[in-house]
Amino acid sequence: MNDIAHLQVDPARMNYPDSGYYVRAYRDGKIGTYDIVNLTRDSLFAWLRSRGGENEWAESVIFGLFGHEQPKTSLI
Repeated sequence: MNDIAHLQVDPARMNYPDSGYYVRAYRDGKIGTYDIVNLTRDSLFAWLRSRGGENEWAESVIFGLFGHEQPKTSLI
């Protein structure tokens, strides 16, 4: 299975305003539907790259908007 099959929710992010983009992810060992803003940083990264994309600038924008630590990249 690939990384996207194991997306994880960060319970501390459940009160963030929704982005309107929903995915299937695990929280407390149970799968459910969650907004991508609720994902852990690693799960958000896996989701962003899940369709073969790799745009470090766009990824850094999304991480910033969602309050995650910025990735280490030469574009920032």
